Amino acid sequence: MKHSKMIYFFAVALTIVTFPALASARGARMPKSIAKSHFTILGRETLNGTALKAGDYNVIASDSTISFFRGRKLVVQAPIQWKDGARTVGQNAIVTDSGKIQEVRFKGQNRSVVVQ
Repeated sequence: MKHSKMIYFFAVALTIVTFPALASARGARMPKSIAKSHFTILGRETLNGTALKAGDYNVIASDSTISFFRGRKLVVQAPIQWKDGARTVGQNAIVTDSGKIQEVRFKGQNRSVVVQ
């Protein structure tokens, strides 16, 4: 009986130590968002060298990165800087230059994301 108690306490201790590590690893995939929204991509755009297929994406911008997800799958992530605007944007928009995403504007925000 003494041996089974020791195994039980070891299992509990291992769970207590492992759980926070798993939680932090999971949180690393989903950045803390400052702005997030739904965008429809036409399929001619690229971000950080990755061509985006036509379809719907969930876009999340944090302090320093922007992430494009299809469902729960991360497709591409890129470094960003925030730029203050003169007024609040009325609708989501993506600004491109020769197909490369340069800026992302989120509805209801008075600042936008500039891709580095």
